Amino acid sequence: MCIRDSQKLGRRVLQPLITACLQRAVGVSVAAAALADRSPVLAAWRAKVAVVPFGIAAKPWLDVTASGDGPFLFVGRLVPYKGVDVLLDALAQVPGAALEIVGEGPQESALRQQVADLGLRERVRFVGTLDEAGIAARLAAARALVLPSVDASEAFGLVQLEAMGAGVPVVVTELPTGVPEVGVPNETGLLVPPGDPEKLAAAIVRLLTDDALRELIVRKARERVLKDFYNKDHICRLAEIYRREVPGLGV
Repeated sequence: MCIRDSQKLGRRVLQPLITACLQRAVGVSVAAAALADRSPVLAAWRAKVAVVPFGIAAKPWLDVTASGDGPFLFVGRLVPYKGVDVLLDALAQVPGAALEIVGEGPQESALRQQVADLGLRERVRFVGTLDEAGIAARLAAARALVLPSVDASEAFGLVQLEAMGAGVPVVVTELPTGVPEVGVPNETGLLVPPGDPEKLAAAIVRLLTDDALRELIVRKARERVLKDFYNKDHICRLAEIYRREVPGLGV
């Protein structure tokens, strides 16, 4: 059974439980407006839904001093919906660009073979799984983070907040989820169509060659995280929902 089939089976098995929980809930919190507006699961309960964006803690992300002179970076599970195969096809079109891949998963063997087939062994490094401190250290050196996800299984992409907080530009795909809502195109990062290696390659070239654009993105990205995606703000918004929906809870 493939991963996508197992996901569909899991949804069918869990659907009665999810429906029962939604019926009983006094409120539902989601991380992005797209998840509230486009989710078929939440369609019947839209009046209960509140949008509360995720936030990140200050440490270690806001403590990073990014140099920006290292390779491009991918962080995440090595599964099909993450689009790492598309990223490798894009990288092959940009001579001189290097990539570090942080994470493990069932697609790793196929991706390693793709690297060999594309002649990228000298430019792509598989790092494995790292803790937050290790990821922050990789971000500190990265030219940019690339999140090339290809379908709606990528609901938000918290790692892009971590990169933005660290002062690292982000390239993400325009999915019908919360992923594009995190940033502002050409201001806090670059937005490309999913599954399009040519457009992704063009974005990589821009961040590799346009230092002025990169400096603008670095500044604006960190400002946006501090303004809209800080952990304390996330907690305060959730607490306000609890106070409103469950009077007397004492939150």
